[in-house]
Amino acid sequence: MIKSLKLTNFRQFKNKRFDFEDGLIVITGRNTKGKSSILEAIYYLTNGQSPWSDNVDLYNEDLDYFRIDAEIEIDGYTNLYSVYRDKMKRMYQIDKKTTTPRRFFRQLSSTLFSPEQIEILLISPSKRREFLDDFCSKIDTDYDEINNKYKKILRHRNAYVKKLSKQFYETGIVPEIDKQLMYWSEELAKASVQLILKRLKYIDLLNNGDFKVVYKSTLDIDELEDLLTENELYKLHLEKYKAGAKRDIALGYTNIGAHRDDWSIMDGKDIKRFGSRGEKRLAIIKLIYFTHSTFAKTKGFYPFLMLDDIPSELDDENIIKIFNEEILNKQQTFITAIRREEIPENILLKSQVIELD
Repeated sequence: MIKSLKLTNFRQFKNKRFDFEDGLIVITGRNTKGKSSILEAIYYLTNGQSPWSDNVDLYNEDLDYFRIDAEIEIDGYTNLYSVYRDKMKRMYQIDKKTTTPRRFFRQLSSTLFSPEQIEILLISPSKRREFLDDFCSKIDTDYDEINNKYKKILRHRNAYVKKLSKQFYETGIVPEIDKQLMYWSEELAKASVQLILKRLKYIDLLNNGDFKVVYKSTLDIDELEDLLTENELYKLHLEKYKAGAKRDIALGYTNIGAHRDDWSIMDGKDIKRFGSRGEKRLAIIKLIYFTHSTFAKTKGFYPFLMLDDIPSELDDENIIKIFNEEILNKQQTFITAIRREEIPENILLKSQVIELD
């Protein structure tokens, strides 16, 4: 549990300390008072990044650094976790001793969702990929390395494709697929296969009864999971790269691969195609809860849970579903709202309430 949180030059907080109890914490206050900033600081401390913005936006006014300190109790022991960030460096400390990110985040993680996040996941394929990549990286410490390798190879192939595209527009003749393009296509196919297989493995952990996350590949395969071997998937990538080479050259970038894939939710029906707006929002919320519990099953502890201004965007029926005591009591949970009246009474009675003036 987070016993205390001290913010120095973070957002609107120049020097502010908060003390927390175990269980449920409700933070209320008008907009711009800092409710979301508190959650953002916890997310940054436990995940290494902001859930919403670039790091440069986190500094207070004209100052060029911020610091987050938290006393966190894990397995009966309390340690001081600190992160310092300026425009040149980022530093992690445990009990005032500098440490590596891997050791710092070994027992730290948090899950946050807000109305904005729900809307983004409904609309943006790129944000859905980011969400999936973030989930996979929390489960598998090797995932980021595989993803970064893929992105590096993709940049090389795109740079060469862009060079061929320039030749095409200067001469009007589409260049042939040469050895260099073939080399980067083969390397990208290998990397894409690795990434996709990892994604499929961890997506499968999220499936629960009628609720399923379906991977949508740019390879135009309805049931990607039915591919029997890694080699078959690799060959299919190469075929698609060869067939789409002229299009890639004309457009100047790679159109097929893990960087263009997507996912959708089935919950008794295709939620994206046939779900109402309320059903779509609830499906995203269920997905976030499933990622949260899946993390706990694989890592052995529940991340901190944060619900940012959720009541403002949901009807009473869905609010009851979201504020499920059985789920909220599994970990320390932070909830923000403009007014305490927006929170169900049974939750308020069991919560520490912090009112921001």
